Amino acid sequence: ATVLSPWIPPSPAIVSLESAKCYPATVLFEAIESVDHGRRTNLPFQVFGSSAMDGARIARALSKINLPGVTFHAHRYLVRSSAKHPTPVHGVRITVVDADRFKPARTAVSIIYTLQSLYGISCLWAPEQTRPDFFDMLCGTGEVRRALLDGTKPATIAASWQRDLALFRKDRRKALLYPKK
Repeated sequence: ATVLSPWIPPSPAIVSLESAKCYPATVLFEAIESVDHGRRTNLPFQVFGSSAMDGARIARALSKINLPGVTFHAHRYLVRSSAKHPTPVHGVRITVVDADRFKPARTAVSIIYTLQSLYGISCLWAPEQTRPDFFDMLCGTGEVRRALLDGTKPATIAASWQRDLALFRKDRRKALLYPKK
């Protein structure tokens, strides 16, 4: 009989394998305070939204993009900002349906670009609590934020990563114990 190991959270907020799969696509919202990312819910990093947004509209717009390995569905949820008064959020639930095809960084950029397109750049970037420096740190560069602020399309942003990605894959091959044939 096969014995399955219990889930061991790598972080207190990554409570399940599903949270871990979605985390790289939604973690950037930790720097964009106007968008909740489910941290104070039972679906951390698997949902995102705002009480001022329309989750169904966002899910439809993201679904039209046909991002690989991921689906989007409208999902209303409550954020436990305080025990007495949870805040309703009109959000989106992200589901990784094919981890091998899923492109979390491109998905993250596509989500932010879509929100900017639907609600305006200032909706995400103008609030005082937004932390552009932290966003850049999470991305490893300020280029992603600057491209988003300039209105650069997600496919163009992702294409700009291809040269460095090819170099990384080449260097990585030397370290693989079991390279693919």
